[in-house]
Amino acid sequence: MTILIGDSHTRSYRLSKYFNTRLFLNEGKTQNFCTDENASISLKYVQLINDIFSDKNFSYSYIVGEPDCRKIFYGTFYHERNPNEVIKKSQIPAELTNFLVESLDKCICRFEKFIISLSKKPIVIIGPGSPNKEIFNLLVYYNSKLEIICNNNNIWFFNPMKSSIENDLDFIGTTYKDPTLIDCVHFSSEISHYFDEFIDSNIELKNKFISENFEFPKKSFRMDSVNFNYIELFQTHRLC
Repeated sequence: MTILIGDSHTRSYRLSKYFNTRLFLNEGKTQNFCTDENASISLKYVQLINDIFSDKNFSYSYIVGEPDCRKIFYGTFYHERNPNEVIKKSQIPAELTNFLVESLDKCICRFEKFIISLSKKPIVIIGPGSPNKEIFNLLVYYNSKLEIICNNNNIWFFNPMKSSIENDLDFIGTTYKDPTLIDCVHFSSEISHYFDEFIDSNIELKNKFISENFEFPKKSFRMDSVNFNYIELFQTHRLC
């Protein structure tokens, strides 16, 4: 087993048998690929974990949240849409306009720089997933491009939107703070089952997960207390 690191979307995979720990690095509104600055924060946190455990038999998986798609579509991380409306099957997904594609392509470019800059690559990248029907097409497009980058860098990629489409499931759950409220942002933990099926179906990948026995120490530390400045990596020879 390995650890899963990322934003609040790590909660969706809490039932996976392949993760012994989920590490919340930061909120999706801060850790994302919308800007060079936020991409540098993502890199800082992941690189910090790599540096701290560089002398250990350490491996990890990383999840990309959906805040990039949400921010690009709504213009804000906090939209005021009714959760019950945006998850309706009858809700028509937004068309991929030139503006949306160009904006997503910039995020994709930053993600590629992020992957290239990591000293230790993750075993698996989990793509963004959400039951929000309004950003459905953005999520499908984003996943398709992220998968290409992962393939080019010999990293396994799990596409949660593909699981949603192929199984006709919306993975609708309730919010973390209030179990009576519909969560229109995160996939429910049911997606864990399909992630495990993905691992089980790939013998080489499954063996990698099984062979890992790294136990994340029960020690707390502040991710934002480290002064690493990786923003320069995104401002020098920028790809975007």
